[in-house]
Amino acid sequence: MKELTQEEFDAAIEDMPDDVLQYAAQSFAPWQSPVRENNTTLDEDGFSLNGVSTSDFKKFPELQKSCWEKFNTNPHLNSHVRDIMGSIAGYGWDIASEIPEIDEVIYEELYDIRNELYKNIPKYVARSEIEGELFLSLTIHTDGFVEIDFMDPSSLKGGGDYDSGIYFHPQKQTMPIFYSFNIRNNAGKVETQLFPSIYVAHYPEFGTLVKNLSKLSESQFKFAKGVGKKYENVGGYKTFIVAWDRGFLTPRNLSHISTTLEWINHYVNLKKWEIDHKKSAGSYLWVVKLTDTKAFRTWLKMTPEQKRDTGLTAKKTPGGTLILPPGIEIDVKNPKLPSISEQDTDIMHMITSGLNKPEDMVTGQTRGDTFSGVNASRGPQTDRIYHEISFFERFQRYDLWRSIFVLKNKMVNFPLKYKVKKAFEFKDKKPVFKNIIFPPWELMDFDFPTSEIGDVEGKARAYLGVKHPSVVESLGIPRSIIAKKLGFAKYFKNRLQYETEEEVMPDLPLTAALDSIQEGADGDGTQEPTLPDKNKDSDKNKDSDKNKDSDKNKDSDKNKTKSILKRRK
Repeated sequence: MKELTQEEFDAAIEDMPDDVLQYAAQSFAPWQSPVRENNTTLDEDGFSLNGVSTSDFKKFPELQKSCWEKFNTNPHLNSHVRDIMGSIAGYGWDIASEIPEIDEVIYEELYDIRNELYKNIPKYVARSEIEGELFLSLTIHTDGFVEIDFMDPSSLKGGGDYDSGIYFHPQKQTMPIFYSFNIRNNAGKVETQLFPSIYVAHYPEFGTLVKNLSKLSESQFKFAKGVGKKYENVGGYKTFIVAWDRGFLTPRNLSHISTTLEWINHYVNLKKWEIDHKKSAGSYLWVVKLTDTKAFRTWLKMTPEQKRDTGLTAKKTPGGTLILPPGIEIDVKNPKLPSISEQDTDIMHMITSGLNKPEDMVTGQTRGDTFSGVNASRGPQTDRIYHEISFFERFQRYDLWRSIFVLKNKMVNFPLKYKVKKAFEFKDKKPVFKNIIFPPWELMDFDFPTSEIGDVEGKARAYLGVKHPSVVESLGIPRSIIAKKLGFAKYFKNRLQYETEEEVMPDLPLTAALDSIQEGADGDGTQEPTLPDKNKDSDKNKDSDKNKDSDKNKDSDKNKTKSILKRRK
């Protein structure tokens, strides 16, 4: 096709009939931004948001991966998980035992560089909250040390019962025997390997039963097998899997976070549309109108450089001047859109209900909430935290630490029975003591963070007494139980620490004053204890009104001193 010169182009426009010119004007299509679609089937990561069948365990790793990705990209999930991590294993978390031998094992497992449980325990809590499962591998060494490592739940796939990656006991459908993990070998290649559960360490015959029924080969256990006669006590294996079962009697479990993914996707899309809406509300458009055909013909004949020089297509400077030739009108248009803020509360409520959290704790703001409304939500939230702490304590005591002590017993004969003197009955209203045997995991104390959203002051006033005696004296409740209610679980060790400070550190001024009062009151029994009067000389110069106030204060001090001495006795 021959290309027209500028002169030929101008002549064609001049000769163009008015109806053809009108058609050419209407053929100019205005620019329009691309339409954002709301994909309710897949999220931005490409994962399904319509849920996964609870019997389709092959897809569990995909949804667990989706939860992990959302944790790293969504502020609501990120805030929720970090809150749970801190509430369960944050400031105040600790483990100890009143038995020195057990306490040494705890210290070794917590702080050995091969485990670093002191910093990994909070991360284990977070991963279990995100993915709904926690798998730890326990490798027993010949010297009795138990090495603990994290196993990614998304790598547990392929084979097993129900295609879950787990082989269960044939008569116990919730007792895992072997786990099938995809791991990297020494050459860096991924291969499937089987690892026994901790149940096999307790009962090696369970492993033999399932291995024969499922026809599993020895080559599948090369990463789990131990070398040496010492490993014969644990079925010939060195590595075992301990799982925190957070499911509901199902082979695998999904985190409750997965229930929020669809609504998070809707919320994110809505916020993106709201951003576009705000951009549109603040935008404007310059509309240039050519009122007659002569002016339009002239515009069509102009080159791009000439059009640019007219200033009609240039950016307009506020306060500037624009001179228009005849036949041209210019106007500015604004969409004047209504506000759509605060229209997403129903979707946010779907997210917060799935997270079991009040909205202000997820979003970090209380705008529009009343004090009484926020305060009313703290009680149920505190209960949920205490429930999670209780579940985690049971996992630590009976799944993790019991497994550690059992493996040490089978490898280096670590004792599993300790005699502890306990009162077990009353005779003639007097306690009868007896040495009772306990396993080491029952002699461990777990300290957990004390949440500030709970009424700690109210508990202290109720348990320790303000206008009434403490429940220790009035009900005979053990002091260790009261200490645990107030957040001090390691009562025995804390008492030892207190006695150590009393022995090696100087007395505080109040302690020294109370001791002098006690000595003065122990003479013939008739002297009433009083606090020492350090300002006796200066009191002589005070007027009578101040002396009356001083007498009242002395009477109050006497009453307080009597109460303290009574408790100390």
